[in-house]
Amino acid sequence: MDESSGPCAFPLCSRSAQLTLRLLVEEEESILAACDRHAEWLRDYVQEDGAVLVLDEMPVVPEEGSAEDDLADPA
Repeated sequence: MDESSGPCAFPLCSRSAQLTLRLLVEEEESILAACDRHAEWLRDYVQEDGAVLVLDEMPVVPEEGSAEDDLADPA
C-alpha cells in the first residue's frame, strides 16, 4: 500500500487524504484514501457492519514538491 497524497475519496470532501485504508468488503479487498475525519467515520461504521473489516491503515506519503513536503524539510 504505497499511496501518495491526493484528495479524500469521499464525494464532496475538499480535504487531502491523510490515510490509506485497506478494507475487506463482502470478501473483496479495496483500498481507500481518506481524510482523518472520514477515516474516523469509517472506523465507527465498521464496528456496526460485519461485512466490512479494516485490514490495514497507512499514513499517506506527501507527493514530492508539495506544500506538506516543504514544511517537513525546513532546509
